[in-house]
Amino acid sequence: MLLPGMDGTGRLFAGLMARLPGAIEGRVIAYPPDLALDYEQLLARVRPLCPTSGDWYVLGESFSGPLALRLAAERPPGLRGVILAASFVAPPVRWVPPWLVRPGLLTMGRGIAGRVLGTGDGPRGLHAAFVAASASVAADVLACRARAILGVDLRPFAARLAAVPVLALVGQRDRVLGRGHVAAIAELLPQVLVRRFDAPHLLLQTRPAEAAAAISAFMRCGES
Repeated sequence: MLLPGMDGTGRLFAGLMARLPGAIEGRVIAYPPDLALDYEQLLARVRPLCPTSGDWYVLGESFSGPLALRLAAERPPGLRGVILAASFVAPPVRWVPPWLVRPGLLTMGRGIAGRVLGTGDGPRGLHAAFVAASASVAADVLACRARAILGVDLRPFAARLAAVPVLALVGQRDRVLGRGHVAAIAELLPQVLVRRFDAPHLLLQTRPAEAAAAISAFMRCGES
């Protein structure tokens, strides 16, 4: 199961999906573009979509990392591990209060945001794809997701996640996540396996082949 980043559309997984080995069946989940849902409400929507048989993994990109971990903490049948892609377990920015987030602030500079996230490092067309995906989501929905990020606290779930294998894919040129975010992940999840890439925040989009290889290797280890 692949849970998307802030846009929630799942469209930006195309490059990664094309490079996953044939033995891995990827199921992309999309969130409603017109419903302002927090993590708890999104979890209620994602939970019924989990595979009902066989072994499976959940990948949470950026915004969806905390959601993937919340899901894993419930220990659904067959779940073998969690993959965090350019994600976090605590608010990336601590000095911004949730009430300060307004819909207009998140829609005025989509082009600039894309550059900060690293669209310029990716294949031709990535920037346009990012802007189009973001533009397809209502402004109040994006604001709701931003407020959810600012309220992330996964410490109450740490004990239930202790036995869950976790892979963290980290971009060394990530300009969105703070320098301490990897340490925060390791503190909450001591079992985490960290893989670093010469990549910006949009790691899966700018380094799809390398990310696919790391994901495949992690899953093979889980099968052994």
